[in-house]
Amino acid sequence: MNIDINDKVSSASHKNSIIFLTKVIELLNNSSDNSKELPYENTVIATVFIQMSLELAIKFAIIRNNGIRSILNDKKQTLLDDESLYNLFIENKLKVKEFDNLKNYIKTNENIFYLKKNSILLIEKFQLFRNKLVHLHYNFTNRELDYLKSELIEIIVHIIIVLLYTKDFTSPSEFYINILTKDTFKKLISNRLYINEMYNLASANNSKVFNCIFCNNKTLGMSEFICYSCLTEYDNKNIYGFTDCVFCKTQKSVIYDRLNISNNDHITKGLCLKCDIESLVYECSICETNYNLEFNENGEKQCKKGFCKND
Repeated sequence: MNIDINDKVSSASHKNSIIFLTKVIELLNNSSDNSKELPYENTVIATVFIQMSLELAIKFAIIRNNGIRSILNDKKQTLLDDESLYNLFIENKLKVKEFDNLKNYIKTNENIFYLKKNSILLIEKFQLFRNKLVHLHYNFTNRELDYLKSELIEIIVHIIIVLLYTKDFTSPSEFYINILTKDTFKKLISNRLYINEMYNLASANNSKVFNCIFCNNKTLGMSEFICYSCLTEYDNKNIYGFTDCVFCKTQKSVIYDRLNISNNDHITKGLCLKCDIESLVYECSICETNYNLEFNENGEKQCKKGFCKND
């Protein structure tokens, strides 16, 4: 029997990690209408579920990159063939390394797993809360509850999603859509702490961050042309056009509909994603130069219907 033990075990770890992850997201979405307060009961459940999801995500990532034998804690088992290991897996007899050992494995190979340098520090800070909560009742202050909720979002975004993401998905948006229901995802992108985290992430990777016209969050990274909150991609030049804003003087901040502009004499409404002011945009059908139709401060020669300034 030809068995790919790495695929079998990693797929199971991936699936189970997502189960716990979705439950955490639902708890965060439903807790106190996304306010700062995270009820104690939800704190306990979310903390345990995040730990389970994280541990399974780490196992999945290690198996995917280095094979199942990298997570085994029994030298004799590492010498077995795939079929024998699969039988042990089915019988729940595989001996796997403790979480700290797996975490340290990730720690020494951060680049392989595409984690940032502070990811392990974030995990270890989370472990302190988890240990206090799980091993003995812990009285959280309101400030600690607020911090923990933010930390759960960080772990989801910066660690678990990174570890679980595979090339099977053509884009991050497809990954989110596949693991979350439409309603859960809608609530997630409205979650204040999630939005804040997405803004920080977008700012770290893009020189300009604007408002997204789909989710209304200021999380659209203009270097990558993707909204970090709802994951809408703006890089299709046949659909989205960008020109400078004459009001706030921001370059390439006015978005307009390129797909249908030719149906209206190459004139359409534009919206500045920074200052939120509408304007009329003209795009030349010949040279594709675009500009604000209502302003020509420098009196420059401009394209117009039936005339291209470059001819």
